[in-house]
Amino acid sequence: MKGNMNFEGYKNYFFDILKAAKEYNCRHWIYDLSEFEYDSLQARIWQVSVFLPKCFRELNQEIIIAMIPPPNPIHRMGIKTAMKATDMMNYPYQLSYFSTLEKAKDWTLSKK
Repeated sequence: MKGNMNFEGYKNYFFDILKAAKEYNCRHWIYDLSEFEYDSLQARIWQVSVFLPKCFRELNQEIIIAMIPPPNPIHRMGIKTAMKATDMMNYPYQLSYFSTLEKAKDWTLSKK
């Protein structure tokens, strides 16, 4: 994800990810937020309460997520809060944080 987007664009972006994951049976994701500026409580609530339940229900498998956090500390804190809420839902996923895309790729490839 790069740049900035509104809430509708955010939702559409994630639905596109889900569509591609289903089409290609992809369970390994790199979520690079290093150049992404959008931070919204509404988006985090939507992601945890709507997108993730739909995602795990439709993919029906463990998802491996390598995340490169955003540079903005407030945005990073919001993401960590959303991930704590996700943890309480007991979805089958592994998440690890990385500082570079290369490290994220290496970890993701090690999980195949």
